[in-house]
Amino acid sequence: MPTANITHLERRKIEGGVLLPMIQAFQRAIGKDRANEIAREVIVELARNGERWADNASSEGGHEAKKP
Repeated sequence: MPTANITHLERRKIEGGVLLPMIQAFQRAIGKDRANEIAREVIVELARNGERWADNASSEGGHEAKKP
C-alpha cells in the first residue's frame, strides 16, 4: 500500500488528533492521574527510542535520521 508524503509536523498533528481523545477517554475510565501517568511513561519511552534511532542513523551516515 503506498504511503502519503507528509511532513514531520503534519504527522505529529495527525497523531495528536488521535491521541488526545484517546487519553481523555482513558482519563474518564481509569482516572485522570493514572491515565496521565501511563501516557507520560509511553511518551518518555518513545522519546528515548527516538533518540537511539537518531543516534544510530547518524552514525550510519546521518541521512536516515531525518525520516519521521
